[in-house]
Amino acid sequence: MATYTYCVWFENRLVPYHDQDREWCACINIDAATSSEAQGWGDTLALARFERIPSDIFVHSEVQLKAAVPNIADWSSVPNISAGDQVSEELIGW
Repeated sequence: MATYTYCVWFENRLVPYHDQDREWCACINIDAATSSEAQGWGDTLALARFERIPSDIFVHSEVQLKAAVPNIADWSSVPNISAGDQVSEELIGW
């Protein structure tokens, strides 16, 4: 089991096209056996958000080993979950 950093990009279609907040990113750490499992679970959570809030379009996602993420000195604000955990949006932070 390893920890992967999952990042997802959404585009809010209700925000004006040139507004910097139209596209936004959220990251969470996911404990999983493989990067595919981590990305699959992250995508499941992200797509569930889109089903509840259709104005936030799922754009794309990516995942990498947490240890390989550059320039992060403080991980305290990045939520950590395990693949398969049903977690609240409040915990995830989106």
